[in-house]
Amino acid sequence: MRGKNSLIVPVVSILCGVLLLLKSFGVLGSFLPDNIISKLWPLLAAIAALDLLISQRRLIGAVIMGFFAAALFSTQYLPGGWNNGLWQLFVKFWPVLLILFGVDCIFAGRSLINGAVIAAGIVVLVYALLTVLDIPAIRSLPFNLPSLTEIIPTSSFSGTIPVRPGPQNNFPGPENNGPAQPPIPQQNSMPVIAGPNGQVTIPMPDQNAVQLNISAASGKVSVKSGAEAGQFLSGSVALDGRESLSPSASMNGPVAVYNLNSEGRSSAPNNSVWDLSLTGLRQTGLNVFLSTGYFKADLRGLNLSAVSIENQYGPVDVMTPQSTGAPIKITAGNGDIRVYIPKGGRISCMIMGTDQVEYPQRSYSFSGGMLTPRSTMTAPISMEIRSNSGRVQIIESQY
Repeated sequence: MRGKNSLIVPVVSILCGVLLLLKSFGVLGSFLPDNIISKLWPLLAAIAALDLLISQRRLIGAVIMGFFAAALFSTQYLPGGWNNGLWQLFVKFWPVLLILFGVDCIFAGRSLINGAVIAAGIVVLVYALLTVLDIPAIRSLPFNLPSLTEIIPTSSFSGTIPVRPGPQNNFPGPENNGPAQPPIPQQNSMPVIAGPNGQVTIPMPDQNAVQLNISAASGKVSVKSGAEAGQFLSGSVALDGRESLSPSASMNGPVAVYNLNSEGRSSAPNNSVWDLSLTGLRQTGLNVFLSTGYFKADLRGLNLSAVSIENQYGPVDVMTPQSTGAPIKITAGNGDIRVYIPKGGRISCMIMGTDQVEYPQRSYSFSGGMLTPRSTMTAPISMEIRSNSGRVQIIESQY
């Protein structure tokens, strides 16, 4: 607040306002030069600086306003005009001066505690804006700036997913109704190399792009990163005795195409077990079709070009990568879909076919079937989900 005896700024301000108003209506004619505004602004700034220093004892505010006045004077009397060094220095650092002036105003006439509380509130507000606005320079930082929704717990609907699926006996999903049987030996299985106990391998192709198509009649299917060294795919496919594996390979221009298809019908939906690990050294398009059973994919660590997953009868669990430009499409004809989002990740998702949607409400908004992140700190992953009969759960994971 200004002291009651501080009349310098108000008097000068009123006089200048009256003169400029008369000038704008042509009353003063040529009494005032046309460039009067550029001449008056430095003077007003200098007077305001003296008022802050003498009448209000505001040293910081006086220094800031004085520097502003000096920069304005330099544009009139120093060589270079608006391109002189002092003005360019002001142009670059004036936001800092504005911040210091605001801090000076906050603490003036207030206790240290009250001023600190107000300043802390402003810091929180600025931080929240930085994490919400889509700023390329912020996204390019070598570290992830956590949003307030990550610093403060935002929802009780959160969970974890195992970093990697365990052995097939511990594979999460529907109950295992019987022991898995070794696959029926196949002929012409190259480039898939089948070993004992259902082991399968696809050597690393020369092509940098790969399309992997998996079509399973039934079973529990797991896909993750972590293939053995030198392999594009490694793992095991233990099929029910009534199913058989029909692998094939082909070329589609520069893309190596691998197909892993099982045919027949198993004794029970979950007797067959697919446990596959892929390399992240090749850009991979993943296309999975499961007639009945349980599908689980941990897409972290994979170099993806596109992902399409469909389970006609059974649940689907997917752990998204933290970021990817690959579109992800998930469909469940009759089953729940759970999408786990790792810490720092975001998705932008169209959800269709069901109104049973659960999601962290403080992290996402849901309207018209569109799930949108409240924070755009990182570019969201584009997803499309359809569940014709089941729930869709969006879960923020701790991993």
